[in-house]
This record gives sequence, C-alpha cells and structure tokens, in this order.
Amino acid sequence: MFKNKPLLLGILLFCNPPAHADALQKVEINPYIGPLSLVDHLLDSSSTASLSFSYGRYDTEEKREWVFPVFWSFNNKDTDLMLEAGYRYYVAGGSPYPNGIYIGGFSRYFYSKAEVFDNSNRAFYQSANRLGLGLEAGLNFFFYKNYYWSINIKYGRYFAGDLDGNPAIDRYILPPYDSGDTIFDFTLLHVGMAFY
Repeated sequence: MFKNKPLLLGILLFCNPPAHADALQKVEINPYIGPLSLVDHLLDSSSTASLSFSYGRYDTEEKREWVFPVFWSFNNKDTDLMLEAGYRYYVAGGSPYPNGIYIGGFSRYFYSKAEVFDNSNRAFYQSANRLGLGLEAGLNFFFYKNYYWSINIKYGRYFAGDLDGNPAIDRYILPPYDSGDTIFDFTLLHVGMAFY
C-alpha cells in the first residue's frame, strides 16, 4: 500500500508523544530576558519587555521529548510572538533525567507587528505571519537535584507566509535572529526544573 514504509514509520514515531506513566515534565525560562525586562517595562513603558520559556514532556524509557517553546517580546509600538513545537531525541545521557546531548526537529509560527514608515515618513503598523521548520541540537546539564541549565542551537527555514520585503520582518526587538527566510537561534541562558 505504502511504497516508503520506513518514512511512514518515522513519521508515526515522530508524531507519537510520550505516553508512559513515568513521563517527566520540564519547565524552562530565560531569567535575563524574562523577569528583568518585565520590571524595566513596568518602570518605562517605552522599553521592551520579553518572555522566553518552554514546557516539555520527557519519556524516561525512550529518551525522547516533546517541547513547546514560547518567545514574546513587546513594547508600546512593536510585538513579536514565536510559538514552537519540537521533538528531541537524547543521543547521550538521558536517563533517568533528560541530562545529556540531544538532536531534534521543530516547527515554528512567528508573528510580528511593527510601527514602520513610508517614503513620506508617515508612521503606520504592519504585521507579518510566517511558518517554518528546522533542526536543533543541544545539551541539558543538571547541576542541583532536578534543576538544569540548557543550551541549544537551531537552524531552519520559513516556507510559508510573509518572507522577505516586509518591514515588520526586517526589524527585531530581541532574538531570535531570523533574517529573511532563514532561522538561526542560539540559546545559552535557559534554566529549568524537571518534575513528575
């Protein structure tokens, strides 16, 4: 019936989230981008506030994880929102905690709304929506009981929506450093907690 059975099997494995009772939950936050920028925004509404966090479910038996990162940045003129769904497989370490090196893939939705100027220097708002796919690699390092530090690198491409030529895309408040239709992120400052 299906000529490419290995491809079908790979898709089914990728789309099957952890179902075991011992699936571990994870919450990550970037302490620098999140709380400090929110305090600054409360003191000065023209400054930029940002939140960078994620939620994940890790299957302790199969060393795989579904993760859902969110990045939201805003001020009184501009807004950026990034939503992701990702799959990670731990190739080194990974038992009983997601401690070690992983590889994976992700899908991304990115929304941007910005104040831009026309040729007559008149201000107006323009928005952009994009969808993309990419690959990632990273490391979780548990440093105290169930607390960990996470770093990763992501590379991919936007394939649908507003690509080059939209002023709302050509400027960014904070990372991710997406340029045109290319996705490139490097995360160094996420800390997290794992729990059942």
